Amino acid sequence: MKLHNSSPWIINPHLNGKSFFWPGGETGVLLIHGFTATTVEVQPLARFLNQNGLTVAAPLLPGHGTNPIETNRTHWKDWFDSAATTLQSLRKACRIVFVGGESMGGLLALLLAYQFPNIQGVLLYAPAYRVPGLWRALVIIICADFSQNVHQGSK
Repeated sequence: MKLHNSSPWIINPHLNGKSFFWPGGETGVLLIHGFTATTVEVQPLARFLNQNGLTVAAPLLPGHGTNPIETNRTHWKDWFDSAATTLQSLRKACRIVFVGGESMGGLLALLLAYQFPNIQGVLLYAPAYRVPGLWRALVIIICADFSQNVHQGSK
């Protein structure tokens, strides 16, 4: 873990997961990472599925893999649109498509399955159905915005 040269945010280079599309067979799986995470969290499952002949795709959701300020500039609809775009690419390459997601990614997977009923199945792991203490996120947003304003004011 280190601080980026020009940023007060902690950077974890081992979590630098980018979008990927790994060709395999005519069955595909879209995997969606969780909130504040990257595709690193779905790569072990993706590797297993791909090694067993499936095509696997995972988008890095907008604002993720950056910093809290950038993440706060995005909306769940941006994340959904990114996942839906990746799903469309996967559907062009595969005859059968499944969607899966971890935590918040699981909720996006459910919404995709609702919006696109020809998805063959849904894989949810640690879905975020209920988030105790979600009100604390507002405190984090306020603190991040305050920090950004203070940082910009010192220039």
